[in-house]
Amino acid sequence: MIGCRCPARGPDADHTNAYARGGATTECNLGHVCRHDHRLKHDGGWRLDQPEAGRFRWISRLGHAYAVDPPPIVEPLPNPIARNGPAPPLLIPIDVDLGMWDDGPPERDTGSPPGPPPPDPDDDPPPF
Repeated sequence: MIGCRCPARGPDADHTNAYARGGATTECNLGHVCRHDHRLKHDGGWRLDQPEAGRFRWISRLGHAYAVDPPPIVEPLPNPIARNGPAPPLLIPIDVDLGMWDDGPPERDTGSPPGPPPPDPDDDPPPF
């Protein structure tokens, strides 16, 4: 119902046209409502119309109608901010020479990595 703040877990599947009166169990005849709103419809004298799938119209006992549209799947994007001046500066000025493309290709590895250095005979031998 409009303004309902019940959690979305465990809603009732409500037949817009009552199943007991021949209403079909199809998407265009079902709507998910919280238990309170479901009871309000059946025991509180409210009526529920579904002019098209996902759009509901609750009608109170006094005849007031309240339209409930489905929430958007994706919120609409805000309007772009108008640019009234020059373009914002680049992070890297265009006239700066970075030099990263002037070095040529990187050196290629021609073999396996070098092994450990050979032992130095002048090193102190261990005491064993």
